[in-house]
Amino acid sequence: MTAPQTSFIHLNNKQDTMNAERFRITVVGFRKKQQNLIEVANGHEHYLIVLFYDPVRLSALREAELCAPNSLVIYEPHGYRYYGNTEHPWSHSWFRCSGTELDDFVREMQLPLHTALTLPNPLIFEKYLLDIDQEIIRQTKPSTLLLRNFLFNCLFELKRSIEAEQTPEAVPQPFLELKSYIELNYCQKITLEELVSHIHMSAQYVCRKFKFHFGVTPIDYAIRLKMQLAAALLRDHHMPIKSIASEVGVPDVYYFSKLFKMHFGTAPGQYRASIPHGRTKME
Repeated sequence: MTAPQTSFIHLNNKQDTMNAERFRITVVGFRKKQQNLIEVANGHEHYLIVLFYDPVRLSALREAELCAPNSLVIYEPHGYRYYGNTEHPWSHSWFRCSGTELDDFVREMQLPLHTALTLPNPLIFEKYLLDIDQEIIRQTKPSTLLLRNFLFNCLFELKRSIEAEQTPEAVPQPFLELKSYIELNYCQKITLEELVSHIHMSAQYVCRKFKFHFGVTPIDYAIRLKMQLAAALLRDHHMPIKSIASEVGVPDVYYFSKLFKMHFGTAPGQYRASIPHGRTKME
């Protein structure tokens, strides 16, 4: 069972004109679902940093190849862009951003451009994307410093996680499969006993090794995914909190509120109240 899909697109119309040349984020998009091909011959004047959740055809040289799920691609300004899939629906999240500081950071970090990088933990990308979105929609004058730090930290963490996957201590296949199983089923009730039954190892060993590879225990990872989806669903002011709790697999509203506050530092109702009406496009 896949997680329910919700999406939004925000245009950042509250630009800091004094610092725009150094750094600016113009668009934030989250889990946009479509079924088409996109081709831009000369690109745009901004970077496009995009996470594809599903296999899509990618090409920088007009010879499209199908990428793996959870692939990150950084398109440089004015570069050729071709991506999509007409055979199956696909979803993606993205930033459009530009600036001399971003140019310097991309060069310094030696981030590969126009290359599909499979993310071991796409949750990192989504966490920072939501942080950036909240800064944009909550603040009358979003902080350029905060937005820049969010994006740069996101790219740094993603690069480090990708490099860690390429070391000799790569994650064993059973734990990769367990992680994928959680990502596909986290909206259902998941128990540790059920998870360990899939790889036939002791619960203590699974928790210890899963945390070693991914930074959290299997159950904590599932809860993080639940709360992240809940935060996205709360942007729809018409959806009752009780329905959201049920949607993410925590039907006890009191327990859901407790978990949400532990993760975001505020109750679900307060979190929703901080998001202005009419600023979120739900798809």
